[in-house]
Amino acid sequence: IKDIIEPKVGIKQALDSWVGPDSDKQDFLLDNFILEIKSFKTSKSPVANISSSGQLYSEKEPIYLVCFALTNSDNGKSIDDLINDIEGLIENNANSNVLNEIFALKLDSYGYVPVFNEETPLLNFLIDNVNAYFVSADFPKLTPQVVPLEISNLQYGIELSKCSDFLIEIDDIFLELNDA
Repeated sequence: IKDIIEPKVGIKQALDSWVGPDSDKQDFLLDNFILEIKSFKTSKSPVANISSSGQLYSEKEPIYLVCFALTNSDNGKSIDDLINDIEGLIENNANSNVLNEIFALKLDSYGYVPVFNEETPLLNFLIDNVNAYFVSADFPKLTPQVVPLEISNLQYGIELSKCSDFLIEIDDIFLELNDA
């Protein structure tokens, strides 16, 4: 939210568009496009793990896949650090009370429990790289149209090193907002 979406649309719209905690198929539904966010350890193969046939499919298009390459590091940020950063952005907003409540509810829906973090320290990560991919009709994906109805659950990985034809600049994604 903080580094990619909030600078382009503001904290209120960033929080409103974050639908992953609401059990939606994708992570962010913005006015003109959808963002699915994935991460992987830099030390491993760059693979985006997809959790369903609907995750990279929607009647509403376009969809973009944004992938973060992460490394464990004491110098990095934990989930708590990121939450504190977002709460700082909220505090600078006129509707901070309402936005704090929305953010807390979404964190709770996502399963975030701050008390557990006090007992067991969270891992810290550095972001080594961020890539965005345009999920076009040709992008390698499984959709509800190609998966037999009898298959109710599936998970698969997309080898991102073989998807360079679909790379797009993150700033170009947000040009869609200006075209509305």
